[in-house]
Amino acid sequence: MCWWLGNIYSIHSEKSPEPHFYITLNEPENSEHLVLVNITDERHQDKSCILIPGDISFIYKNSVIAYEYAELITVDELQRKINLKIIKEINNPIKTPKSVLEKVLRGALISQYLEFDTEEYIQNQSRNSLQIHLPSYRH
Repeated sequence: MCWWLGNIYSIHSEKSPEPHFYITLNEPENSEHLVLVNITDERHQDKSCILIPGDISFIYKNSVIAYEYAELITVDELQRKINLKIIKEINNPIKTPKSVLEKVLRGALISQYLEFDTEEYIQNQSRNSLQIHLPSYRH
């Protein structure tokens, strides 16, 4: 199984009866960890990244990235949860478009709701894979 930047997963959580979609924000090349961020409806406070219908094929209403629910997960733990069907990979044919991924990465750098520091993961990823420059905005 491959993990890469922009993969989308459907994750079942104890917090919600409905699964939520998460986007991978890094590749585990230099780290055993993946950063996953949650796509949810606009009622959440964090407006660092707003997605609109059409940004990703399954988004049909304005949505936000709820960075407060971001998860730092090891590759082994992700694989274990996929095997247990807690997490479902839905990349085929859904993949986060580069322009949307850049918007999500920028939002992560300005969000004040992240509970762990992802800037290093994101900066390295943007330089290596996306070939974009994201300035360091860390609050």
